[in-house]
Amino acid sequence: MKNRLLALLLIGCMVFSLAACGEEEKSSSKKKKTEVTEEEEKEETGDDESADDAAQETEEVEAPAGDGGVVEVALSSDKEILSWIAGDWKMVDPWSGDDYVEVEIGQDGSCKWTRLYDQAVCSGEISFDKIYPAGEKPDECILSFKDFKDWMPQADADGYFMDFSTSGIFHLGSGADRDYMYLSEIGNGDTWASMFLLNPNSSGNYEMEEMTWNPQWLFYRENEGHGDRQPEKDASFYAWVWEKDPAGSLLLQKMQLTTWDDMEEYTDRAYEAGYFSELEDIGITRYEVQTGVDISRIEDRFREDSGYPLEIYEFKTDGEGKICELSRVNQSYYNIYDLGNREPEYSVNETGTAFTYNGVTFELQDFAGAAVNAIMDCTQVGEDWIILDCHINPNIGAYEFFYIPYGNFAFELYGANLTWQGTDLSTAVYSAYTEVYDFWGNMIYSDPTAEIYGLAFTDENTLSVDTWHIEGEEEKFETVEVEYEQVDRPMFQYLCYLISRRDREWRAFREEAPEGAVSFIMINPPEVVETYLLENVEEPAEGLDELAVVFFENGDKVHIEAINPDTTGRVASGDYYMRGRGNAVVFSVTVPEGMATQVLDITTDDNTKDVYWPIETITGRTPQRSTFIVEE
Repeated sequence: MKNRLLALLLIGCMVFSLAACGEEEKSSSKKKKTEVTEEEEKEETGDDESADDAAQETEEVEAPAGDGGVVEVALSSDKEILSWIAGDWKMVDPWSGDDYVEVEIGQDGSCKWTRLYDQAVCSGEISFDKIYPAGEKPDECILSFKDFKDWMPQADADGYFMDFSTSGIFHLGSGADRDYMYLSEIGNGDTWASMFLLNPNSSGNYEMEEMTWNPQWLFYRENEGHGDRQPEKDASFYAWVWEKDPAGSLLLQKMQLTTWDDMEEYTDRAYEAGYFSELEDIGITRYEVQTGVDISRIEDRFREDSGYPLEIYEFKTDGEGKICELSRVNQSYYNIYDLGNREPEYSVNETGTAFTYNGVTFELQDFAGAAVNAIMDCTQVGEDWIILDCHINPNIGAYEFFYIPYGNFAFELYGANLTWQGTDLSTAVYSAYTEVYDFWGNMIYSDPTAEIYGLAFTDENTLSVDTWHIEGEEEKFETVEVEYEQVDRPMFQYLCYLISRRDREWRAFREEAPEGAVSFIMINPPEVVETYLLENVEEPAEGLDELAVVFFENGDKVHIEAINPDTTGRVASGDYYMRGRGNAVVFSVTVPEGMATQVLDITTDDNTKDVYWPIETITGRTPQRSTFIVEE
């Protein structure tokens, strides 16, 4: 491998010489290689015995048999990585996609950083660590910076002038005409590099509330043309997505997954953890996407604009080598990925006063209301839920919902006869004495003359209700069929995201949205949803209702405008609010039964959409509390 890389360096030097001599046409490296004398090659490599072998290995790497002249780049050691990355790279601004920094990297890892908009310069070093055996930890890179006084705001340059280092993971890839390098800082994202030096969005203000972070850095350089690799057909694989071109094709690099059983850092959830590393050959392949496959959500908005997704996905291809399925792999923490729940171990003690999950015991008195006196049973529902059926009295009980991704109890319902369809808890219904309620507490059936003792779904929209009557001295049992149309299913998916804050739940929620949706709103959201809403701001309490607006993308903004009754125009009122993707802002409004007097204004961060929604009753069906706002 060492010989192969040294020979590659020889070729690079010869190409440089050709350019210096004013060659107008590019010559192939193979042709020039035959013009190098044996003595020159020995002098360059420092290895008399291996010069011929090096040239032969290079020939094999540049034109592997049967692969159309594709150049393979194989890296398996720290030294090989440093040799390959030596050269000039440009860092991409992740928000705009423009070049931000140029870095010159030497064979020894020395770096010269030049900020392009003002030509400010600093120096430093980069190194790579692959000393750990596969399965122990991700590969690591270390960056050091020094002499960066010119990069600092004038007012801060003297006070903050210092040397520092930071570390993280890296990915390297070689495509048909470009090489890529990705560095990701591990930690809280509060180093000089992530706050300022390599942060195009930095304001230069070091007050905490003004700080921004950019801990992920993408670099590229043009190569001499490495040939187009053929996509794999009828295949399934994990891949790092480097780029999305204007035509919709994706530049993918297959990755190797290493997994182990782990426990989440802040909960008692057992899950399969993993990290992804390059194969020895770091080649990138361009894949077309099968017609009809949605890739619009393959990255966050700020990356979609720049065209660099920089995420791990699982892909499937069809017989033509086109992508037919894809799904994003959940991140857990610090570039460790979440491959799903491990089968949980749980039980209830003999006295029914404690629940044990993965070796951790939850006492009944700590998670249930005071009236609850025993755990009668527990049932796992799907992959994510465990429901404890608890006793209060012979007629009513409590259901405690343990959410596995959360590692704790998420909410509770008081009632009896809880039932649902399949593993979908959003369809859940339950009874309380003479009434039947849906998951959100909306009453869907009532019989004041009977007590309800059983519920069951006969089909998706029909509920069988078993009732018990006393007529005189006789008991009467009757089954009634009730039409039931589920409402607010997306609100349940959003609740799951609020509790877990995982990509998987966010995707499930977004899959509920119709085409053209720009936001999700809830009118008077249930208490369980309000409990988990983060970063919300309530306007002064001038209204009788609450309007919660969920942000689809980072940078979107919303505000409320009044409708002038004398004109068709709108009068701006209040400030614009911006929240991170998935969070909500809560307005105090009055939702009229008739004509709207206010509108909600939703503007996307790229200003391509500006959507107005009249604040009015969502539907004539009073139980429905949520809907998607769609651009018409």
